[in-house]
Amino acid sequence: MTFIREVQEEYRDRNFRNKERSLIVGLHYFHYLLRYICFKNNITILYPMIQLQHAAPDFSNVMAYHKGEFTKVSLSDYKGKWLVFFFYPRDFTFVCPTELKGFETHKGAFKELECEILSASTDSHWSHKAWFERDIPQLSYPILADTTHSISRDYGVLNEEDGSADRGLFIIDPEGIVKYIVVSSGSVGRSVTETLRVLKALQSGDLCPIDWEEGEETLGKA
Repeated sequence: MTFIREVQEEYRDRNFRNKERSLIVGLHYFHYLLRYICFKNNITILYPMIQLQHAAPDFSNVMAYHKGEFTKVSLSDYKGKWLVFFFYPRDFTFVCPTELKGFETHKGAFKELECEILSASTDSHWSHKAWFERDIPQLSYPILADTTHSISRDYGVLNEEDGSADRGLFIIDPEGIVKYIVVSSGSVGRSVTETLRVLKALQSGDLCPIDWEEGEETLGKA
């Protein structure tokens, strides 16, 4: 029970600055306690998984880095719009900045399709600030700081072993329904042009065959 006592002492002794921080740490304490109890009793924790054609898991007032400032972001901010929401493993890495820059480069194309871009990792907003201001200052869309791991877990991309997020990408329609999911290996970057192609196909409302491109014939209404 040493682990539990250490968590309890940390929870009691820390001087919390506000109620919000107290709540976050309290949730961490509860989660660690639950995992310990399940481990001791050989119980497997099952988390709800995201599903196509179902509502995207909600989140609200999540700290984010956006164009040099800290802000709070909710999924409801994107109600009525298409949204490309993608996770990446870590700040200060090698493949991740190529993806982040790629989506920034094509941001205008997404804007023309009335689609917003949102990204997330499990790094803190301070880590985001340090990395982006040094290496990717041109980034203009918000980056969530999923430090509680709750969003990554809800979207089925949390690596429970190291606390990072897998490369998951989700296209969410204006009604908040998940229309597209892709998760790739951490060593393989995703294609922004393929994401745009899929978005256009979804927005067409038609049956789109393999490698369909905008302007080509479809197979009729879906």
